[in-house]
Amino acid sequence: MKSYELHRSSSPTEIYCSIITVSSSRYELASKGRKIDDLSGLKIAQFLIDKGYHIRSRKIVPDDIEMIRKETLRSIYEENCDVVILTGGTGIASSDVTVEALFPLFTKLMPGFGEIFRIRSFNKAKGAAIISRATAGIISGRVVFCLPGSPDAVEIAMEILCDELPHIVKHARE
Repeated sequence: MKSYELHRSSSPTEIYCSIITVSSSRYELASKGRKIDDLSGLKIAQFLIDKGYHIRSRKIVPDDIEMIRKETLRSIYEENCDVVILTGGTGIASSDVTVEALFPLFTKLMPGFGEIFRIRSFNKAKGAAIISRATAGIISGRVVFCLPGSPDAVEIAMEILCDELPHIVKHARE
């Protein structure tokens, strides 16, 4: 048996997740009690549910560094999530601050995720992939993924990470 197969076979079977949508406009609508479209958050949830993972929470936060950090850390420490997936705020606009919010908190980086994501994105969206700053890392032994806000990009990312989550969580806990 190859080492990665051995690791997969000893990976956890129960994975608890939090989904955080980063969008000032959606946050504002939600805070006023209005119905919002969160197709990317829904798409992430569906991928996770289809794989048998558990969703502890879904949240919407504005494009605000402190709010992004606060809700990510709440997911980790209060909700005891193994995986936190954020969608939105990974582009190059001045309001895109998800990476800036979380990068200083990462104790380990997972550059392979962003690299693979951009390669797969390039195959579908061509040069537009260059403006994505999708990334992943570890905070306190928990896995945090920062995905773009586009539903198409979310689909690409979830296809990459869903099958590997137990293996990733196993190593993040070590």
